[in-house]
Amino acid sequence: MPEPKHHTLAEGSTVVNDLLLYWVHHGRVGIVPGIERFEGKTVHFTDGSAREYDTILWATGFHSSLPFLDSKLVPRRAEAPIRYGAGILPEGLEKLYYVGMIAPRGPQIPVYGMQAKIVAKMIALHNRAGDNGGNIGAYVSGLQESEDRIDIVRDTWLEQMKDTERLLSAFEAAQAAAVPATSNA
Repeated sequence: MPEPKHHTLAEGSTVVNDLLLYWVHHGRVGIVPGIERFEGKTVHFTDGSAREYDTILWATGFHSSLPFLDSKLVPRRAEAPIRYGAGILPEGLEKLYYVGMIAPRGPQIPVYGMQAKIVAKMIALHNRAGDNGGNIGAYVSGLQESEDRIDIVRDTWLEQMKDTERLLSAFEAAQAAAVPATSNA
């Protein structure tokens, strides 16, 4: 793992997680070099290696550029990606999620955990839908107003989260209803 530029929060950005090194050591978190390009589910890294992934979570903080993704694929307004689902889902793309791309006024730590739980539910719904995914982004964007704010009033964001959870529950119920019942006869 590369040596961080800063070692404390006072010096600048650093990892705020005392379990990261533990999980790296035990193989649950892998450190990889930069992404060079995608080919379907295959991710090619700058060191020449490649691996297949179903989902990628790109943690960029408020810097929302994705250098490996054509910028034309992520519509922007006011210098920020247009998003839905309480700031999680980029417009027009499936299986790409922004966690922390929105900063409700107040303590920030719960924001990431709350968004991560919604992302986990979205990933599970995509996985249940099979190879074509569930078109969750299209579903949510068709029922919510778009969002481009980073700084947002907490109550507004909490309402967006509540609405997104409601929509995902409805999506999950519709997905379950669409699955034919099997008989054990």
